[in-house]
Order: sequence, then C-alpha cells, then structure tokens
Amino acid sequence: MGTAGDFEAFDLDPRLLQGIKDLGFDELFPIQAEAIAPILQGRDLIGQAHTGSGKTLAFAVPMLQSIDQEQRGIQGLVLVPTRELAVQVAGEFEKLARHLRVRTVPVYGGQSIGVQMDSDGPIGRPEDQDNCSHTREVD
Repeated sequence: MGTAGDFEAFDLDPRLLQGIKDLGFDELFPIQAEAIAPILQGRDLIGQAHTGSGKTLAFAVPMLQSIDQEQRGIQGLVLVPTRELAVQVAGEFEKLARHLRVRTVPVYGGQSIGVQMDSDGPIGRPEDQDNCSHTREVD
C-alpha cells in the first residue's frame, strides 16, 4: 500500500486531490492502486473487493478527473443495484468533487423525477448536472 503521494503520482487536478485529502485518505487501498491508472488511460476494468475497501474512490477519481468542467451536461453515469447505494455513491462523489464545478444527483425509481431534480433543490437544474448515479436495471 502506498501513501498520499501515490494519489499525486496520478497527475490529478489539484482540486480533486484536495477533495481526496479532505476525506482523509492517506493511503491507496489495493483496489485503488490497481484500478485508477488503467481507468485514467481509458481502459475498461472489472474490479472486485470487499465492502469498505475503497471501490467507490477507485472509479470516482478517474471519472471526476475526466470531466470537462467547461462542458455542460451529463458526462458520467454510475449504475448501482439499489436506491440506498445510489444515494451513498452520489454522496461520495459530492464530497470528492467539492472543489470542482461538478454536480451529482442520484436518480432512481419509486419517486417522481420532478422531485429528484427539483430546480429549487440542492442539485440544481437537470442541465447543470455533470454526473449522475442511476439505479434502474437495464433489460
């Protein structure tokens, strides 16, 4: 396992690095050490790790790094199996991206999309969202 300097070796946006530091990450977990570089290079990857092993950060960091902050619209999509996990993942993205101009919103079934994307709510207007977590199964 590495140290905080390992995150810096990925040549990440300093604002994203600050978000990582704000969350208290001082070591790369094995899944992060193995996954971040290939994903940053645009490679597809399937990873498996135990609960609490840093999987969200392993895909969130490269995803947030690749967002063009000058471009409006949705630039990322994360599919997860449950509403609870969608909310959890969206929350982690928000924390990591707190110094970036990125918005995150969990979108899931069972509640009106209008309520989820209310322009008066904390997520802003739908056209302002650059990142989206979605939990509907794809048939």
